[in-house]
Amino acid sequence: MNIENCPRCGQLFQKVTRELCPNCLRDLDKKYEIIYRFIRKKENRKATIDEIEKATEVDKEDIYRIIRLGKINLEHFPSLGYPCETIGCTNKVTKGRLCSSCMESIQDDLNQISRENERELKRKEEEKARYQTYQTFDNF
Repeated sequence: MNIENCPRCGQLFQKVTRELCPNCLRDLDKKYEIIYRFIRKKENRKATIDEIEKATEVDKEDIYRIIRLGKINLEHFPSLGYPCETIGCTNKVTKGRLCSSCMESIQDDLNQISRENERELKRKEEEKARYQTYQTFDNF
């Protein structure tokens, strides 16, 4: 039994598969319906997050949460997206948590660390092979 606080409202709930409590999920479903009714209209399909927020009075964070939950298919609404979670990055993301440039940067850093670890391991092995000696004990 996993009991947690809802990250949206703070209420205790039994977490099974969802990150939010049942009340917040119902509230988000209602907000999703409002948003979807708005963007379903042909003239609103290219609306930005700010335009949707202004027209529907749904908070940006709730719009982002609805998109992250996968309720809105971003392939059909190209101007929608949510901010990259990297501190200081302002790029929009349509899938995952990080933009492609931040992902590439992290991957480059990981590759560099891996290369440095391999070099250090190789250096230690060479040093160990160089100083391998045998000692004998003489009985005097």
